[in-house]
Amino acid sequence: MRNSHQDSENSDVVLLAFNLVLVALVCMMIGISSAYADDNDAAQIPLAQPQQIGNVSFVSGGIGEDESNAIKAQASNFDLRVTETQRDGAYTSGAIVILTDNKTREQFTIGNTGPLLYVNLPNGAYTLKAVNGSEEITRQIKVNAHKPVNLNLVWQELT
Repeated sequence: MRNSHQDSENSDVVLLAFNLVLVALVCMMIGISSAYADDNDAAQIPLAQPQQIGNVSFVSGGIGEDESNAIKAQASNFDLRVTETQRDGAYTSGAIVILTDNKTREQFTIGNTGPLLYVNLPNGAYTLKAVNGSEEITRQIKVNAHKPVNLNLVWQELT
């Protein structure tokens, strides 16, 4: 004669084993679909998309080869091209750039820039002020859509 208590214990063990296998399969499927989604998302996320502040468009970034190449490929669309480097030539980022129109005094502030910052501005004379940490760089620039300005900001104090 079978013991109903033993049958109950056996079915509990079988049920537990089944649940463990089921949980393992679900976890494995989640891992596979996550990896698949990450690969697909990475391929679909456009790198370095231009942004707009008023009538000024810009693109900033360039950390990593893919993003750097994506920004450089857009260079012909921008009339001010700023590159931020350290003294040794290594790219750096994190500056706040303030562009002031010398005629209208209108300011455009772009935070956490670089190492590449490409900007479209209306033709005219501007003061570019960049701040990174305790260091500040100021340059006078003239923007003309027919002659792009290439500007390299070399940060002396960053290493």
